[in-house]
Amino acid sequence: MPETEDTKAGGPRIAMGDGREIPLVGLGTYLAEDGAEAEASVAAALKLGYRHIDTAEGYENEASVGAAMAKSGVPRDEIFVCTKMFPGNPAWSVPSKTFEGTLACCRASVEKLGTDYVDLYLIHAPFCLPEERIEQYRALVKLQEDGLAKSIGVSNYAISHLEEIKAAGLPMPAVNQIEFHPLCTRPELIAYMRENNILPVAYSSLAPMSTWRTGQGSAKTEVSLRSSRRRRRSRSQWLSLILTRTRTRTLTPNPSTNPEQEAEIGIRARR
Repeated sequence: MPETEDTKAGGPRIAMGDGREIPLVGLGTYLAEDGAEAEASVAAALKLGYRHIDTAEGYENEASVGAAMAKSGVPRDEIFVCTKMFPGNPAWSVPSKTFEGTLACCRASVEKLGTDYVDLYLIHAPFCLPEERIEQYRALVKLQEDGLAKSIGVSNYAISHLEEIKAAGLPMPAVNQIEFHPLCTRPELIAYMRENNILPVAYSSLAPMSTWRTGQGSAKTEVSLRSSRRRRRSRSQWLSLILTRTRTRTLTPNPSTNPEQEAEIGIRARR
């Protein structure tokens, strides 16, 4: 999956499994509160030259992301927008989305974003039963056929979940968005995805150097910080390590919701 130098803002792009291209570096909007915070984050990112914005139904900030895009003056066809469907989760007493429910969810996201389509639409996690996951994915195929989603994929899927899609005879996902950073490299999953032409997209890619998921009781942040202190790695060294690993493994990283703070990663990625 070679990189291409694109003349548009946003730097190099990389081919997804379906042949369409995605900007190598994107802005993730997880934990950006709907309203002023989310809108300001996306506005700042677009001003800095980011052209890949990642949101989700579950983030509850799609409307603010769309508002920032509309006010930015950046042509829609220059912005790569990814959003994700929350599939439901019976374990949380949230009913699983049906085929029709999946279609309706995408339509609602497109409307909130104030656009006619999304560039990439994902199932956020494999929370449902196998047959329910397949029906949801069939709906994504339909959305792509109808033009509401230019590309489709999944997030947080393991090899077993991807094998379900293959066994059903459906097109394989263009991407699988997964946690990936120097302390979480997922070698077996990455190898499987490479063999099956599925592009890995990294989230929490800056986890080792930020207050990642603060207040959620995650041990990973402390482990990351301890590792950073023990190895005496500076912020710039972490950035270099992340970029080296993402390039050699053909991942596209989504940094934090503070694009001005993380501008360095975008500048380095364009070198």
